[in-house]
Amino acid sequence: MAESGIASAHFHEEINMELPEVISGIAEVRAALKVGEKAEISLRRSMLNQPFDVALPALLLEEYSSSVEEGRRVEVVRPQNAIARARWDELDSEGEVCGIPVETPASLPSVKEFDLHDGKISRYLLDRVSERIELYPDVRSLVYACLKELTDNAKVHALPDAKAVAAIQVLPETESRWDGISLCVLDSGTGIPATLRRHKRYHGEKDDRNLIELAVQRGVTGTRDNRGFGLWIIRKLLEENQGQLWILSGSAMMRYNMSNFNVYRRFTKSAFQGTAVQIEISNSPDYRFHFEDYMSDIEVDTLW
Repeated sequence: MAESGIASAHFHEEINMELPEVISGIAEVRAALKVGEKAEISLRRSMLNQPFDVALPALLLEEYSSSVEEGRRVEVVRPQNAIARARWDELDSEGEVCGIPVETPASLPSVKEFDLHDGKISRYLLDRVSERIELYPDVRSLVYACLKELTDNAKVHALPDAKAVAAIQVLPETESRWDGISLCVLDSGTGIPATLRRHKRYHGEKDDRNLIELAVQRGVTGTRDNRGFGLWIIRKLLEENQGQLWILSGSAMMRYNMSNFNVYRRFTKSAFQGTAVQIEISNSPDYRFHFEDYMSDIEVDTLW
């Protein structure tokens, strides 16, 4: 809560380091706006370094910018850092999130709000990625498959008034890695834990971390007609690319580092309504896209 008594969500230089506080602030902001009170999104300390850092405040603005009523206002405290402040000013115009500008510097995240019923959003985002980096053909296929699965998931599990944003970032080449792409798809839908608890098999599971781990396992899907293969296919494809997978939903955050198969589990006191998935993909010339290998012998254990 801000000193003025207004509900406030404070975004820090590295959101991951202060995630419980950030999620708690988001819950306060959403609750305040729901009853018509004012709220504040403070980016004062934020550097907007990663796609998630940009997508999360953008989602909050998008949730309320389309139906702002008198007395229901979101005040944004801009970043202190000049580069981060200029970046935010490019993304936000009069309370509405703008599209992805072509002139955006390659190393900074770009954000795009999207209609959950837009079947062409994956292709649109892929084209925006291709404007910033020349991807090897197999890596391009991987980026598209991940975008398609993530945006489809957001649509399938959306609430009636759910919003969604996607953010992309080009990662420069270093001595230890190829250049690559980091992207985040974030929605305000049902969320992974709530979706899985609809099934009697998982109804009694209290730990959201266990439910997210289940969601990245083979054969688990939350759709009644078995459409999509969920986060499992993304995890398998990223393993071959030695990429990274980061998931926030409910009261849990999970990070999978595919280069060393390290899994980091974190619990947050306040639950996040929706799902955020951020992935990192290496633009390696040695990567080969084998999507068909997984589809040929898939056995879906439907949750319905």
